[in-house]
Amino acid sequence: MREVDCLIIGAGPTGLTLGIGLLRLGRTVLIVEKHTAGLGFSKAILVSSDSLQALTDYGVAKKIQLAGIPLDGLSFFVDEQLTSCAQFDTVKPNHPFILPQEATEKCLKDSYLDLGGDICLGMSFSSEANVLDSVGSSHEALFIQLHQKDSPDSVTTVKCNYLFGCDGMHSSVRKSLNIAYPGRAVPEQVNFIFDVEVECWPFDTLLTMWFASTDSGIMMKISADPLVVRIVGTTEASAQRLLQKLRVKKVVWESTYFSNYRLAESYGRGNVWLAGDACHVHSPLGGRGMNTGIADAIALTHAVQTGDFAAYEATRRPAAQSWVNFNYILSVVSMSQARIFHVVRFIVSLIMRLLAWIMGPNFAVVAFQKMTTSVVQRKIETEQEKVLRRDRRSE
Repeated sequence: MREVDCLIIGAGPTGLTLGIGLLRLGRTVLIVEKHTAGLGFSKAILVSSDSLQALTDYGVAKKIQLAGIPLDGLSFFVDEQLTSCAQFDTVKPNHPFILPQEATEKCLKDSYLDLGGDICLGMSFSSEANVLDSVGSSHEALFIQLHQKDSPDSVTTVKCNYLFGCDGMHSSVRKSLNIAYPGRAVPEQVNFIFDVEVECWPFDTLLTMWFASTDSGIMMKISADPLVVRIVGTTEASAQRLLQKLRVKKVVWESTYFSNYRLAESYGRGNVWLAGDACHVHSPLGGRGMNTGIADAIALTHAVQTGDFAAYEATRRPAAQSWVNFNYILSVVSMSQARIFHVVRFIVSLIMRLLAWIMGPNFAVVAFQKMTTSVVQRKIETEQEKVLRRDRRSE
């Protein structure tokens, strides 16, 4: 039997950030991960300014900044025309960085191991073997059974003072606590995603957003060497249109996903707590999933230090609720089949709020206001021109 102060299930960004924080408190930590190797693809690609600021004291922010690319701006296209371009100040400290999740995890993992942390790969936690719904506020030691992936009959028992579930949307720790995860799956919100290696990047900013009358999409440069671009389309046709704008050398990864919007009824109790996708999930649009999990981990570390887990749930759950609600609206609007003219003003207001979330309070407000004003004006002028052409044809 192994004994450890803190047992973390899940070695993603949330679990690794939590592990680093707990080690810095002088706790002994074991992270358990059911996968034996990385997934080979990256769901998240943006490290926000808030995350970088929080990770500065952990010694991770510099690693991310050295490995990533600063987000330099956003170009906005409507009906295939560049309507405006907002440039961001990349010199400011803790500016958001583009870095695939796999590379972010490496930065976190290296720091965790440097601090003496322990990781067991290929070992899983099951809710069937660990029924924790009777856990109360007594904080008695827990005896957790773990199973080796390649030998399911082999059981390792770990005695721990705290158990943390950072094991994703299908969290076994959440299930073992019998905590409901209400919300909805939205299968009609299908996104088509491609990571492609290209010969060159032909745009002025690393992030481009494309809106047409029937669909929308984004393109973002996510790696410089090799030069890799992520494309996300709300329809297969929009993804293919964006692909045709690039000189593609090869497809690195492709997938489709439909969106889930869920929030756990509780974030835990006693000495068993959840963080990250284990307690909230939403569409990837906006790049806040991984960053929200990192914020959870920072707050949960503080809760261990103070013993005030009620404050952890009282602050982090409303923050997640706010983002899940906003993210749903953003996703619905971006996938709207209505004419873009009728929703462009709403899109503008949503993107302003989205950038405030990503960039922090000091992002280039004036530049973006100019950009969005020109977007609306250009669209109005385009619609007026269409009306004039129809009038001429009818004469």
